[in-house]
Amino acid sequence: QIHDFIDSKRKEWLEQLKKIIEQARDKQSTIRRTMTEFRDNYEKAQQKLEAADANWKKFQTRSDRLTLPNFDERLRELEDIRCECE
Repeated sequence: QIHDFIDSKRKEWLEQLKKIIEQARDKQSTIRRTMTEFRDNYEKAQQKLEAADANWKKFQTRSDRLTLPNFDERLRELEDIRCECE
């Protein structure tokens, strides 16, 4: 009788362990997906920052900047975009 009890407890523990392992696999999969999304978003943000920085620098050094209407306003807009990307 004690052996039957021990066997039944072992089976219960084994089932619980299987459930825990499955939950851990699910969580690991979710974490991997999240990390991939974070990496992708970081890469996109980095590209946007590089583009904004290049646009700002290019606009800032234009040869016709002194004669361009609204130059200061446009430069501030580009600076704001650049700051948002940072």
